[in-house]
Amino acid sequence: MEAHNELKKLYESGVNISQYLREKFGLQFNDDRIIELTYDLQSGSYIDALNDEESRNNKKRYTDEMARIIQTYCPSPNSLLKGGTGECVTLLGILQGLDRVVPHIHGFDMCWSRVAYGRQHLSANGVQDFQLATGTLSAPPYMEHSFEVVVTSHSMEPNGGREAEILQALYRVTGEWLILFEPSYEHASPDGKHRMDAMGYVKDLPKHAKALGYEVVDHFPLAATMNPMNPTAATIIRKPRAVLAQPKLACPITHSELSVTPDGYFSIEGMCMYPVISGIGCLKHSNAIVASKYPDFEPIK
Repeated sequence: MEAHNELKKLYESGVNISQYLREKFGLQFNDDRIIELTYDLQSGSYIDALNDEESRNNKKRYTDEMARIIQTYCPSPNSLLKGGTGECVTLLGILQGLDRVVPHIHGFDMCWSRVAYGRQHLSANGVQDFQLATGTLSAPPYMEHSFEVVVTSHSMEPNGGREAEILQALYRVTGEWLILFEPSYEHASPDGKHRMDAMGYVKDLPKHAKALGYEVVDHFPLAATMNPMNPTAATIIRKPRAVLAQPKLACPITHSELSVTPDGYFSIEGMCMYPVISGIGCLKHSNAIVASKYPDFEPIK
């Protein structure tokens, strides 16, 4: 794989990086590395887009509709997780669209750079009580049943072929409602479908969820859309209610609770350390540092 600075030059020249890397390595679908590199190169662009009034207004219509849908099913969420939170542009819009404050707000994304932008964006807009980390949709770094509501917004999008895997992972950390705002292949135009196929997007989420035995309460297109070539549908999945009093971070490998240490988050069962960079926990499987003897040198709470 090219050095990151070479990929940056390609990105700045207008090359579709995910498609370029898939073709280079003969892959039908995007893998985690391709997704991480592609989105990391875009870090900051979603916040910059808000400088355009039309984009800003479109985003508000989109997130206001999302907030209404969330509160239709969960009028007063105690905890909310945004899976694949990016720069928190959508998360902020949802929070502003809800008619009450969510006590426990969390989000994770593959890209540390995007999480850093997201933290700055939330803070600059008056959201102070929240926690962000790096993590993957296939291994959310939380304990089972951590959140009353788990939400995605075109986060599953580039993970075509991995629909069932990611649904299972998100369902695990859901306490009651899993609400997916993802590409709607069935409502796309022929050109839109061709584009989704070319970019390796997810498809048929309700079908995959039902095959896993999940209760799909509803599935419908949103009125608002950020891109006519990529319409959004809401898939509402209900899980028998079992919600933790408050969310708990977990090892993405063992799903066991993490211990806070001076050096980061330690997994006793996983015998590994997850570092913290500029206050952001790095909780992807690939971030794990094997450190079985760490408790011999530092006390574990």
